[in-house]
Amino acid sequence: MNAFDSAWDLLKIDEGMWEEIYAPLLAQTTGMGKLDSARFASDFVPTRIAMDNIRSRVGEDERDEFMDKLHQNTGDHGFDVDSLVQSILEEGFNPLLPKQGWNATGRPDPTFEFGRNRMQQFEGNHRLLALAKLGAPYVPYMGMMSHFVDRYPQRGNPHPYALGDEFIQMLEEHKPYSLGDYIDRKHIMVPPSYLYGRELVPGMGRLLPVNARTGEPMDMLSHLDEGVRIDENDWSAGTENREWKRKPSWRRVFE
Repeated sequence: MNAFDSAWDLLKIDEGMWEEIYAPLLAQTTGMGKLDSARFASDFVPTRIAMDNIRSRVGEDERDEFMDKLHQNTGDHGFDVDSLVQSILEEGFNPLLPKQGWNATGRPDPTFEFGRNRMQQFEGNHRLLALAKLGAPYVPYMGMMSHFVDRYPQRGNPHPYALGDEFIQMLEEHKPYSLGDYIDRKHIMVPPSYLYGRELVPGMGRLLPVNARTGEPMDMLSHLDEGVRIDENDWSAGTENREWKRKPSWRRVFE
């Protein structure tokens, strides 16, 4: 049993409903549950980070009224926070259910947009509110690079932590058509633990980009045309970098 599994077991004991709430989501993601591979990688942050990101959409004097309205209103799938709470209690956090739905991004977990200087809550507000109401200590969260966010004036919701050195290097020194350039321009979901370069949830480690076949770390500044063909006779394999661009792969590491 690795460090994450040990921490996960302790968390399930300490937090009661943790396994019941998140088991369906963990079965659909890689690096978190028992499956060796799945369609998505998902990262987690302390609930307060996601909630602060929701509140920061409006000025401080508007936040109480804004949060009250958000609790009362229905989300994209036509269900309010209380309905989602009941659904999660009965079925777990399972986006395959009609009540809980998928994000417009095609993600099963709440997502945020981030730029070089700030972050903004994007999809999954009601799901975050429902998980917070259930007392979940941590929530699933993935980020999407957005130049649109960069054009906003600063309004009180900068990044909660300093960006990690590796991520800053990727943004500032990326080459045209490198993997870093691709993240900077396309809608690739980025784990917050990679964005900030640190473990955000105790014992949960952090996610790093890796080659899906070998599990080796990827050089995000390398050119997409570089890389070694896995099998020179297997033309369907393509290069390592092009394969990552098509299907980003992340692995959890513990330090």
